[in-house]
Amino acid sequence: MTPSPDRPLRVVVAVAGDDPDQQAIRAARERLAAGQEVVYLGTGLTPEQVARSAVAEDAVEAVVSQETVDAVRRALADLDADDVDVTPLAR
Repeated sequence: MTPSPDRPLRVVVAVAGDDPDQQAIRAARERLAAGQEVVYLGTGLTPEQVARSAVAEDAVEAVVSQETVDAVRRALADLDADDVDVTPLAR
């Protein structure tokens, strides 16, 4: 996605697996406050689902639980979308 002055950066925030989503909600709120467009995907997703959603949403970043960062990166690479940054949720 190429950022433009009239369109904010879009990020997806998700919790893959069964982790609690409080960190994800906090991350989504922080990014909204910073002017980014947030697509909150919720919980219980596989890394592949997160990656496909990031691609479909034309996101520049996927914010996911720490344990799934590598798996989401691999899933994005499989989709030729390794230009999407993957950031772990803060603990």
